[in-house]
Amino acid sequence: MSLFGSRQTLGLALHYMQLTRRSSVSIGNLIRLSACTLAVLATMSGCATTQIRTSWSKPGAPPGEFERVSAECENDPGITGLKGYASYQVCMKKHGWFLIEEPVQ
Repeated sequence: MSLFGSRQTLGLALHYMQLTRRSSVSIGNLIRLSACTLAVLATMSGCATTQIRTSWSKPGAPPGEFERVSAECENDPGITGLKGYASYQVCMKKHGWFLIEEPVQ
């Protein structure tokens, strides 16, 4: 008679030891995978914080027109219901200007 009582018990004990060994390897792999995932996420979050620069543009606008129209729109009483920057945007667009967005490098 073996130490474990029978061959079946011995087989179960060996199977349990192999599972235990596999799970410890799996935990190590899981830790490595988690570390790699965190590194990738940290790298990607740096990309996600790219700043955007917004500016007004009008093809063919002569020099000084932006300043003139901008000052006019700042003093424009606006459309009923719109105040502040929303009113300014409507006025600028009415004069042919549009917003462009560019990533800041």
